[in-house]
Amino acid sequence: MTPPMTPIAAPRASRTRGQPVEVDKENMPPASKQLPASSTPIGKGAVPSTPAGKGTPALSSTPQGAERGDGISTPNPQSRRQRAAAATPGGTTGAAPKSLEEWSELLISLPTATATDCARLERLYERALGSGGGNEELEVGENKDKESYVALWLRRIMLDPDEGTSYTKFMAKWHIGRKVGAVYILRAMLSPPDKAIKALREGVDQAAQPLKLLQDLHTRVTAGEKVKSVCAELLPSYPAVATLLGASEPPP
Repeated sequence: MTPPMTPIAAPRASRTRGQPVEVDKENMPPASKQLPASSTPIGKGAVPSTPAGKGTPALSSTPQGAERGDGISTPNPQSRRQRAAAATPGGTTGAAPKSLEEWSELLISLPTATATDCARLERLYERALGSGGGNEELEVGENKDKESYVALWLRRIMLDPDEGTSYTKFMAKWHIGRKVGAVYILRAMLSPPDKAIKALREGVDQAAQPLKLLQDLHTRVTAGEKVKSVCAELLPSYPAVATLLGASEPPP
């Protein structure tokens, strides 16, 4: 019996160095399909495309002056004008007084019935008269001897007596109402007896008017009488001074 023959392996194909290897395309796995790369960032949703010729789309739809979600307010060119209008007396644009007469009419007419009224009035007095910062509406040099200007300072002092001393010092420094007797009388009213005598004496030395009233007040206060009691007796004979001092008191 003839033994089975063992198959002989086919001889390996020889190739010359540099010859390309033949690829068995028939037995290769099928090529995988590659998906096109997405231009949308992961998790960000679709990015809007800009129409040709239309420019870059707006980065934010937040209205000017409104607050964005991150708590940052966008600049608003109108805000400065709006704030100025809010600080304008009466709250209306264009109603801001300019002249001494306009300021006097406004400040005398405003109420002082509530703390809010007084606070608003104090801000307006600061705006009109200032405190030496150079930003006052009414210039000191050209108004310091005018009775209506002095009257505004007297009203301001009585509106805020706690600041009265600083205001009277400012008036003395800039010679505001230097010849107006009512200035020295009001200083005397707000001072203890020793300083009241000094204030009246200063008015007499400055020859402030009416000089006779200041002399009588000084004599009687020096003798121990109270300033307000003597004023209540003497002022009816000096209606102009009584008007100035009366205007300095807040309306009931």
